[in-house]
Amino acid sequence: MRLCAAALLLLGCTRPAPPPSAPRPDLTLKGARVRSWNAEGLQLDARAPTLEVMKGSNALAAQDATVTMPRSGATVTAPRLEGDLAGSHFEAPAGAALTTASGLTGSAPKASYQREGDGGVFSGHDGVALAQPDAGFALEAKAFRFETASRKAQFDQVETTAGAPP
Repeated sequence: MRLCAAALLLLGCTRPAPPPSAPRPDLTLKGARVRSWNAEGLQLDARAPTLEVMKGSNALAAQDATVTMPRSGATVTAPRLEGDLAGSHFEAPAGAALTTASGLTGSAPKASYQREGDGGVFSGHDGVALAQPDAGFALEAKAFRFETASRKAQFDQVETTAGAPP
């Protein structure tokens, strides 16, 4: 009888189940490069040391991503990009930085891209800073929206600095 009681006691003292872990990628690519073309030519050239496609979905994540848009001369870098395989939506939850061929620079603590119509929309609601040092111009705003097809930009609660940098 004591043996049965001891066995029941031991069975009741098992360790609790471990907490669920983050989804594991189905595919991990090292030194990844993705290029996208349309009838007008190369639209973007994206590179990342690590690109992961998540298990059970079309989600992907890229570490230390660099996306170059040759037609506009713009390059966006982000410590992490998350999105979908179709390329219709991307998030930069750890921030993003922009540089252009004309010398414009920008940064946002968080940013997103959503494909819409013939282009897409870059947006953010946690602040943005832009500067054109050669022109002595700087802008800070609480939120932004940039439509690639029309090349229109909207900013909320803007502060600008014009003239020679201090």
